[in-house]
Amino acid sequence: MPGIHDEPVEVVRRGGGPEQFLLRGRLYVVREVLARWVEPSGWRWAAPVQAFAGAGAPAGGGWQVPGVLPRRQPAGRNSVAGATDREVWRVAAAAGRNSAVLVFDLCHSGEESRWSATRVIEEDQS
Repeated sequence: MPGIHDEPVEVVRRGGGPEQFLLRGRLYVVREVLARWVEPSGWRWAAPVQAFAGAGAPAGGGWQVPGVLPRRQPAGRNSVAGATDREVWRVAAAAGRNSAVLVFDLCHSGEESRWSATRVIEEDQS
């Protein structure tokens, strides 16, 4: 089942974590929560600025990289209007008792209460 990226899903939670989810009409049961993290909103990465030899360039030309991370806003006061932190659950789940166990990232956007799934492709260990 390759090609699952940011697909909308319906999630049932129990005890705070995802227990099962509906993806493309199939019910997946979470067998194990592998990891959980929060991706804070409001973080922005500034693109590097190339300085050419000439006006304002360092001796010999080269790259000038501006400050990369701005100051984080206090909780609940993000720099982007309406932006919220994103909760990510990495889970091992299967569509049935005898189905292969697959790894998914289930992402939850707080204010919208929107869930999405991305299939995590594990590299062959052989």
